[in-house]
Amino acid sequence: SSVNRVYCAPCVSGQHTVNDLECRDCGPGRYAPTAQTGECLSCPPDYFEPDDGSTECSKCPVNHEASEDRTNCNICKDSFFMDTDLSCKQCPVGTTCVNRSTLATLNLEPGYFRFDDHSTKIYECTGKKREENQNCDGGRHVEAQCAPASKGPLCARAI
Repeated sequence: SSVNRVYCAPCVSGQHTVNDLECRDCGPGRYAPTAQTGECLSCPPDYFEPDDGSTECSKCPVNHEASEDRTNCNICKDSFFMDTDLSCKQCPVGTTCVNRSTLATLNLEPGYFRFDDHSTKIYECTGKKREENQNCDGGRHVEAQCAPASKGPLCARAI
């Protein structure tokens, strides 16, 4: 008696086997570098792939990191912020950049001021030493940078 056997041929690069019967493209964030019969691989950290059927992943630009699903690199590493041109730039002195900072969300340290949320120019508040000037509270929102008893540029005006 003869037995019918199904032999699985490997899928081409960029594909994986589904139910041992058909080949399908690897999805975004995944790749298959060689012909194979298994599952696609996830892109490694700091690599991404936005398209289906990939044989490799691309390295993220400098100072960017891959999204959790590895389909893009639209996140800046800590100590960097995403500028309006979508590049990741070093955090200016007087700011802290963590948790996907953007130009609009730069967190100012106490003692520093900026005139608007779209400016990378950071000013140190007046006073010979930062601890002498308690007028600048810092923070994310330009409207809330000044201590309660002060206002205006560099929080220099008393109210």
